[in-house]
Amino acid sequence: MGMKNFRNLFGLTITIIISISCTVTKNFNKTNYHDLFTLPGTIKLSRDLYCDETEVTNLDWIEYMDWTKKIFGKNSLEYISTLPDTTVWVKYDSRMKIFVNYYLRYPAYYDYPVVGISQEQANSYSKWRSDRVFEIILIKCGSVKFDSTQRKEMYFTIERYFSGTYKDIIPDSNFKYYPYYRLPSLSERQRILSYSDSVDNHYFSKNKAKNFKKRKSIYPEIQSDIIPCIKDTFLIVPTAFVTFGCVSSKVHPIYNLRGNVSEWTSEKEISVGGGWVDKKEIILKTDTFRSENQNAWTGFRNVCEWRVWNKNAHQ
Repeated sequence: MGMKNFRNLFGLTITIIISISCTVTKNFNKTNYHDLFTLPGTIKLSRDLYCDETEVTNLDWIEYMDWTKKIFGKNSLEYISTLPDTTVWVKYDSRMKIFVNYYLRYPAYYDYPVVGISQEQANSYSKWRSDRVFEIILIKCGSVKFDSTQRKEMYFTIERYFSGTYKDIIPDSNFKYYPYYRLPSLSERQRILSYSDSVDNHYFSKNKAKNFKKRKSIYPEIQSDIIPCIKDTFLIVPTAFVTFGCVSSKVHPIYNLRGNVSEWTSEKEISVGGGWVDKKEIILKTDTFRSENQNAWTGFRNVCEWRVWNKNAHQ
């Protein structure tokens, strides 16, 4: 998601205000931000729905962990609750012991999808991400000052801003909308797949002669112009890096919707897309899977929408 271009958050690796790869490509202000602000790491599917280009990565999760540790302390329940279950690797196969210590934090795996995450943890991350992105919007618009001294007694949240309890700052009436990151519903999953399929069709119709032969060598089993982003086996690392895939830089892709890691949805214990443990023929037959516990093949990506602030509706 591009976050590693930014450094030095409170002495951590990445800045708080750009913690989810915030890249602003258009001028915006307090009256038009919800139309012009580029929601970090997402593709705009429609006026009311944005979707992450990639699965949430190990680096994304490390930033979340480090921010929480900085604010609450390394022994706090808040920080401990962010820790993935890294033992999921050996629970699946004892030969994967090396990934217990290396997969999450080793820099070579920063751009791989985070796993060992529960559905509840994914929901907590989504709320944290919403807070951080709205904070950068307010900072960019001059309504809130960047503060490197935030602690558990007073740190920025969307609710605190709109209720006027964040440093007693009176909320600006121009700010009516906030970004709401969350897990996708099953119906939204269908919209995401429809978008992705249309992008793939466009890419291969425009670039068949130039690129199809090359990509067929990567997927020798394909018989059509549309190459599924699925691999049955990985020889070294079971997952693939999050921008692995089948589309051109000239279009706006959503990567690895099938077969890299299964992805949590908003439906209880339901994930979609199948993971690296699932055979391709199974993934192509069904899109939904039941995942009761943290495991080595389930991660997630967020969708996002702009919501009007309502203290009774905000969760």
